[in-house]
Amino acid sequence: MYQIENKIKKFNILLIYLLPISLIFSTFLSNFIFIFISITFLIFNFKKKINIPNWILYFLVFGIYLIFNPANFLNLNENTSQVDHILKIIFFLRFPIFFLAVTLWIIEDKKKFTHILILSIISISFVSIDIIYQYYFNFDIFGFEAGGYNEQLNIYYRHSGPFGEELIGGSFLYKSIIICLSAKFFFNNNSHPGIFYVLTILVMLTLLATFFSGERVSAFKILMLSLIFYFFYFKTVKKKLIFIFLIILLPFTIFTVNDDLKNRYINQTKKEIGSLNNLLANSNHFKHYKSAYIIFKNNKIFGTGTRSFRYECEKVFFNVGDPKKQELIPLNRAAPPRIATQNKGCITHPHNYLFEIASDAGIIGIVLFMMFAFSFAVYFFKKNKLILLYGFIFYFPFLPSGSFYASWDNMMFWFTLSILFMFKNYYNENAREHS
Repeated sequence: MYQIENKIKKFNILLIYLLPISLIFSTFLSNFIFIFISITFLIFNFKKKINIPNWILYFLVFGIYLIFNPANFLNLNENTSQVDHILKIIFFLRFPIFFLAVTLWIIEDKKKFTHILILSIISISFVSIDIIYQYYFNFDIFGFEAGGYNEQLNIYYRHSGPFGEELIGGSFLYKSIIICLSAKFFFNNNSHPGIFYVLTILVMLTLLATFFSGERVSAFKILMLSLIFYFFYFKTVKKKLIFIFLIILLPFTIFTVNDDLKNRYINQTKKEIGSLNNLLANSNHFKHYKSAYIIFKNNKIFGTGTRSFRYECEKVFFNVGDPKKQELIPLNRAAPPRIATQNKGCITHPHNYLFEIASDAGIIGIVLFMMFAFSFAVYFFKKNKLILLYGFIFYFPFLPSGSFYASWDNMMFWFTLSILFMFKNYYNENAREHS
């Protein structure tokens, strides 16, 4: 049995080595890696005593509630079978199990961790360069064209590099950049004095590529993440000021010399959220939030069921006399005469984690998620502030986000979380070796 387990662990290591590149080119392979590693971890460790952190337990409790939430069985849409719906939620639990597998079972020595770290940095560098290339030539090295063409301005305003039509290149970079930031300290020693400056250049390259991607939320998050990191993780005031100045100078220079990016990041943002009237009239995200709130208000305790927003938002109608007001009308009833148009902002998810949890899982879901978030913050405030910083930026509640249940987003988050967790374990050992 031990020999079989050892072979499976070696195979899992090879899969993890493939993960950074598969997250770019193959969601199917990435999902397979997460599922296979999670299942083999459960098989070989279900009889062993494992010290599971409280924050993982709270997340698992929250996930179990998502499975057995009564609203799942009351509000099933005709397009989704009950079995299919429940299976998708069950597989959602693979993410914390993957984290436990990597940190408690697979990565047992610094050498394996270093390989994963280097492969991750190579992937980040590749995506950054490819996005910048695509920005200047309107197609990347694989021939993928830029997205989001604006006919009025005759420009492409979204660039995703190797991700093609999925406009998530900037999201990939902001979810990954903290690997580069933390690696500065892992490799910064007397044996490799130039590594620190190489990684600094890489961070600036990643920042530049994120701005070129046209993803405003990703650009803001990566900027905020970098500023906070440099402020707290450099001991000398001189280093703090130098790097903070460089980070702030980058977008300022971009917007000064590039009118297209200035229009995308400054003018378009002002048009959408520059004032309350602009927010109400022009922001699609605000319409999504309002729809989620209307759904939650009518289903406060349990919500309407996991991943149900895409169906429930079809019931939200705008008032004829006051388009700022919305009402929720059951699909089996006709809208009253005072109600004009159906919610044209209806989409698969409300683009905000808290609004999505509120509309899908109700007050109980929000409470359970907040218990997880509080436990996560307490645990990593003592153990690893890098993860605390990353978790705060990822779940930042006042900005648009992807779907809470999205496989790719969660794979990016939990994989990076695993690297940061292992980084803390090996950083001190690395520092001692080169002291």
